[in-house]
Amino acid sequence: MLHFDTDDTAELTFASSHATILEALRQRIPTITPQIWQSSTHVFMRFSSPLNALIGEEVLEDFSLLDWLQDISVQDVSGQDAAAAHKIYWRNRMETYETAGYGIAHIIQGSSTNISSLLRLVHDATAEATPNIRYYGGTRFYAPSKADAVWQNFPDAAFVLPFLECDSAEDVVFLHCTVAMPLGSSLEAAYSKAEQKLRALEQSRNNAIKPDFTPYFNAIPYKSRTNVPSKVQWERSIDAALKEFSRERLEKVVLARRATVECTENIDSITLLRERLRKAPRATAFLLQFGTDSAFFGTTPELLYQREGRTISTEAIAGTRRRSTNDREDEAIADELLNSDKDRREHASVQRFIASALDELTESFTIGTVDILKLSNVQHLYAVFTGKLRATSDDAHILEHLHPTPAVGGTPRRKAVEFLQKHEGFDRGWYAAPVGWVNAHGAEFVVAIRSALITGNTAHLFSGAGIVAGSEAEKEWQEIEIKIAPLLELFQG
Repeated sequence: MLHFDTDDTAELTFASSHATILEALRQRIPTITPQIWQSSTHVFMRFSSPLNALIGEEVLEDFSLLDWLQDISVQDVSGQDAAAAHKIYWRNRMETYETAGYGIAHIIQGSSTNISSLLRLVHDATAEATPNIRYYGGTRFYAPSKADAVWQNFPDAAFVLPFLECDSAEDVVFLHCTVAMPLGSSLEAAYSKAEQKLRALEQSRNNAIKPDFTPYFNAIPYKSRTNVPSKVQWERSIDAALKEFSRERLEKVVLARRATVECTENIDSITLLRERLRKAPRATAFLLQFGTDSAFFGTTPELLYQREGRTISTEAIAGTRRRSTNDREDEAIADELLNSDKDRREHASVQRFIASALDELTESFTIGTVDILKLSNVQHLYAVFTGKLRATSDDAHILEHLHPTPAVGGTPRRKAVEFLQKHEGFDRGWYAAPVGWVNAHGAEFVVAIRSALITGNTAHLFSGAGIVAGSEAEKEWQEIEIKIAPLLELFQG
C-alpha cells in the first residue's frame, strides 16, 4: 500500500533502500534454493526472498510497491533487450493482493484472434508450478481492420511472467527473480543468468535519472484536449444506433469516446496511477507497459471473471449515477437508479448474456440479487454470479463466451461489435478488453475501463455509455464526462 512521509531522513532511508535491493538479492541468490518447474519447452527457476531480509524490517514499514517499480525503472535502455522496459502492476479490488513486476522472464504473445492457443500455452507453462506463479497481460478489445498508431507498442495479445516481481499478500512482502531456461539447463546456469541480468539492471539503474518521490500530487498542465468522436460525430452515431434498435437489429450498443490531452512534458504513468489509487476504493488497479514510451493503466470496477480451480465468479454491472457527499441524497440517487426502467433494462440485458454464457460453461450457477455498487464518484447496478465449471471449460472458453459483455459491447454481441467498428470512429486497442493474470490453477480478468493510455507527453482517456432505445445523445455524452472525470482530474488545462 502507499505510504508518504515528509521527514527528510525517512525519505533518504527509503530511497537508499531501493538502491540496495538489487545488490542484496544478487548476492543472496547463490544461497537460495529455487522453486523449479517445467513446461513442454522450458525449465523455470524462481529465486525468492522475504523483502525484510533484503532491506530490514524498519524500512519495510514504509515500502511501496509502486515506488519500487518507479525507482527501478531504467530510463535509458539503449543496448539492452526490449524486456528491460516492461512493467506490470496489479492490485485487486479487495486490496488483499498487490504485485509489481519488471522485465520479462517469459512472454507468450500473438494474435488476438488466437487467444485460445496463447492461454493454453500459459496453462502448459504453469501446470507444474505453484498457484502464486502468474502470467500478467491481456488482449485487444477486437482485431480492427486497421490498428491505430497510438497502440503501436502494444501486441495484439500478450501474457508475461516478470523477471522481477515484488508481491504483497496478507502483509507479507516477497521479492522474486525468475528465469526461463532451455530444457536440461543446470542450476548453475540459472544462477549465472539471474546474476548477470541483475548486475546489468543495477548498472543501468545507477546511470538513470532517479524519480522524485514527492508526497504531494499536482495536476499535470495540458495545452490541448480533443475528443474522438467529436460531439457532432457522436450524435450521428447515436442516431445510427437508434435506427438499428427500431429495425430490431440491435438491442443495445456501448459507444465509447477517447479524450486526448497533450501536455508540455512527458507523463509518468506510475505517478498518475498512484494518485488514482488514493481515490479508487473497491476498484482493481492495473498497469501494463510494453516498451519505453507506452503504458496502459486503470482503476476498473468491473470484474470479467475470477476462477479458483473449477469455481467461477462473475458480475453484471450496468447503469451509472453520480455519488453525493450527502448520505441522504446519495441514497436517493441509488433508489432512483434501482427504479429506472431504462437502466434496469440495460442491466437485465447484461444478466441475460452472462446467464446464457454460464449455461454453456458451467454445470450449475447461481445469481445474486440486484444491488448498488458504490464507487468513489459513481454508482452502478450490480449482481453476482457463481458457478461450477464443466471439465471442458478452460480460460480460453470462458473469455470466448464472456468477452465482450453487453456492458462494454452490446447485444447481440456480434452485431454490436460490427456496429462499433463501423461507427465508433477509433480503435479501442486494449481499452475495455480483458486484462489480468492467469495460470493453470486460477485466473482473474477485469474489463479495462476507467483507463488511460500514456504515450510520451500525451494521455488518451477512455470511457463509454450504454445506448438503448430511448437514449439521448446529450445525456449519454454527459454520462461519459462523469465517468471520465476522475482521470481528467489528473490534468489541468
